[in-house]
Amino acid sequence: MNRKLKIKIFLRLFFIQSGWNFERFQNIGFCFALIPHFKKIWPDSLQFKNTLLRHFGIFNTHPYMAGFIIGNICRIEEKISSAKNSEEEKKLIKSALNIKSALASSFASIGDRMFWGRITPINTGLCLAVWTLSGFFGWFLSDAKQNVSVYILFAGPVLGIVIAAYASLHIRWKGLQYGYLSGDSALCGLDLLPWPKIISKLSLIGLVLSIFIFIFVLISASGYYHRNFGIEGLILKAVLAAAAIGIFLIFRKLKKSIFLVLATLLVFSFVIVIVSRIEGIALIL
Repeated sequence: MNRKLKIKIFLRLFFIQSGWNFERFQNIGFCFALIPHFKKIWPDSLQFKNTLLRHFGIFNTHPYMAGFIIGNICRIEEKISSAKNSEEEKKLIKSALNIKSALASSFASIGDRMFWGRITPINTGLCLAVWTLSGFFGWFLSDAKQNVSVYILFAGPVLGIVIAAYASLHIRWKGLQYGYLSGDSALCGLDLLPWPKIISKLSLIGLVLSIFIFIFVLISASGYYHRNFGIEGLILKAVLAAAAIGIFLIFRKLKKSIFLVLATLLVFSFVIVIVSRIEGIALIL
């Protein structure tokens, strides 16, 4: 596979979710990414069609990790195209389908834990940290009146987008390359990076970031409400926050729907607002 062909396949990886369906999930996007390579190794239209059809079955993995599997399949299909006899060809075809199924599950688990479970929450934390360190407190102090630069408002989200984009592009490109080089080897590209260590370090980064934001918000909010509403206002706000968290934890313990939790918190908020207006208490929700 030359560089030009790799770039073609790499660009098609961005459409892996295209044509997603409940019957075979990402199979259309998967075959779409493989078409340039199949056309090269199977110039005969009938062979090309048969190869495409055998990969048209169920396929579902994390979209950023699909390059590993596609790289493996490209290498194995090259071996199938140069098989010496039908017995060897059948064996390689069976190997390709088995590897495809096994890797889809493995990389789906890795990708979900790393990107959805770690990098995405970390990016949210980084956005809040940038806003906080830049002096913008409107995201957690609803009555904070301050003129904030539009550059500061965009700096937080942009930082997260850049980090997520770099990580996904890097994994997509490296995955395609390494998957192709691995072929049908023992690990099939799973050994490119020490995934458990990376996930563990990302978890630690997320924890440290969360603790920093929590402590900073706790100190800032306490000072703000104490200055503006006195000790009574501070205690009242703390009680309301604790009550909201308590409601959430109780419903979670009871394994109730998240929509029921949100609805209950919404009703709780409306009741507090109504009561506070009747008693004339200046509450900031």
